[in-house]
Amino acid sequence: MIGIVGAVVIILGGFLVWQKVNAPVVETSPTSAFTSSPVSQVSPSFSPLSSVDEGLIYTVVYTDQGYAPQELTVIAGDRVIFKNQSSRPMWPASAMHPTHEGYPGSSIEKCHTVQQSMTFDACEGIAGGGEWSFVFNEIGEWRYHDHLLPSKTGKITVQAYEK
Repeated sequence: MIGIVGAVVIILGGFLVWQKVNAPVVETSPTSAFTSSPVSQVSPSFSPLSSVDEGLIYTVVYTDQGYAPQELTVIAGDRVIFKNQSSRPMWPASAMHPTHEGYPGSSIEKCHTVQQSMTFDACEGIAGGGEWSFVFNEIGEWRYHDHLLPSKTGKITVQAYEK
């Protein structure tokens, strides 16, 4: 009986080793969900969630206390999702209030036009539980605010991609 159990263990172990040796190799690209930014760029609690063709996706949560994280560093081409978890609507938009012209090409005047998707401006209040996102392509430091409560502010720093 001991001999049979020993033989089964040896055969099973050999099979597992053979599977591991012959397993396919999976490589990841720079925009893979498994690629992380250097620690100096991303707070561990606000790491990228997943990847998209244009870059990584980050989330900024809006609560009754304001935006969290209040400052975030991303790479050009990354998307930031602004999620409203507060008790009231939020309207993320490029500073300065009320024109929203801090981010290049942005302006509240472009809301509800064909240029709206290129402007760092939600262009309307986002209800609790809702979200809005924007892809940051311009390198620099970009301050933003809640248009409905301008004292709630944040900053997105966009850096160039370095290989």
